[in-house]
Amino acid sequence: MKTRGKSTWMRLYLIGNPLLSTGRIDFNDVNDERLQHLSETCDKATFGLNQEDVLDESYRKAGKLDSSYFSTKIDLERSGLMTIVRYNLLEGSASRRPIKAELYKLNVYGKDSFFKAHKDTPRGTTMFGSLVIVFPTPHEGGELILRHNHKEWTFDSANEIGRTKNIGYIAFFSDVEHEVATVRSGYRITITYNLYYDFEALFKILEPTKALPMNECAVKNSLQALIEDEKFYPNGTHLGFGLNHAYPIELKPWGTSTLDFIAQYLKGSDAVLMKACKELGLDGKLYVFYTDENERGKYEVIVPRVVELDGDYTMEEDETFVDYLKGEDGAKVIGYTPYKSVEEQSSGEEDDEVVDFQVTWITEKTSFNETRASWMAVSWTGRASNHYLRPFDRDIACKKIKS
Repeated sequence: MKTRGKSTWMRLYLIGNPLLSTGRIDFNDVNDERLQHLSETCDKATFGLNQEDVLDESYRKAGKLDSSYFSTKIDLERSGLMTIVRYNLLEGSASRRPIKAELYKLNVYGKDSFFKAHKDTPRGTTMFGSLVIVFPTPHEGGELILRHNHKEWTFDSANEIGRTKNIGYIAFFSDVEHEVATVRSGYRITITYNLYYDFEALFKILEPTKALPMNECAVKNSLQALIEDEKFYPNGTHLGFGLNHAYPIELKPWGTSTLDFIAQYLKGSDAVLMKACKELGLDGKLYVFYTDENERGKYEVIVPRVVELDGDYTMEEDETFVDYLKGEDGAKVIGYTPYKSVEEQSSGEEDDEVVDFQVTWITEKTSFNETRASWMAVSWTGRASNHYLRPFDRDIACKKIKS
């Protein structure tokens, strides 16, 4: 998590802020007085909540400078950092996609500063992560703690680089929960870059290698062995894969949002899995997974788009959310658990009549993407905005396979 600091890379150039004298801070030789002055003239750092920037020092206490007030000579390409991001953060063929980094913020964490656990607010539909550069300043505390999928990692910059001449760095996906522990002394200085897939440079991408990376081979071989096993659903089934990452999506007017755009920007193991499905002739597609409970029972429905709940929709008196979803093009009911007694069920809907097809889940649906929403009896009012696709699980469903 560290790279050898060159002299010009260890400098910050301060510009345009009337409270900061225009000049530079050289981290090769910087004193506490200069760092204190930087800290005191920073704005108070906010955080994103419900598409708004919120100031709440009980949740985040730190200073910040916007990118218009500073510059740096760090060359991400020459330093090798962009290569590291491509081939260590991204996986498989995704590592060959063009990406770009945009300078975002400078943050100063002084004594008693902290940032509680959170996930980054996406700054666009192609943003996939963040790159944080940590300058070598003496400090105690301020560990960066990351959590994802029930695992935890800690980057202790105070011990790693606090008293060295090295620059520290860490890159992570936007949907990774992270927090900055309380700084006990000194100053923790960071700059953050937002990481984007570079849509405009897609046609400049390097030619793909013919051989699959090792992890792609392992996934493809395992999946191929599964579908060639004659004992595995000899009459065929549909395969379902819960994804491991969340994705930003721009919700469009009522009912028009699709997952086609997201499919181009799958992250890490999600991208590897989709590629393996396609290479094995499986019709891999992204679906939104909905569950609904009403007086009839519990339903599971997949839809090949995000159903935007924006505006007013008038329902029939006995219409349910499931009835509405079933009217969507390509929607399929994949699960139904009735709340009727055996006698009542026998005279009512049969499972086979309700369910379009069953799905065999190869990887579990990920609960960290769940949330709940209410379907109102007369109308439903919502709003469209840029946010993570959190309302429902996102899954790849593959076409029916037969032995």
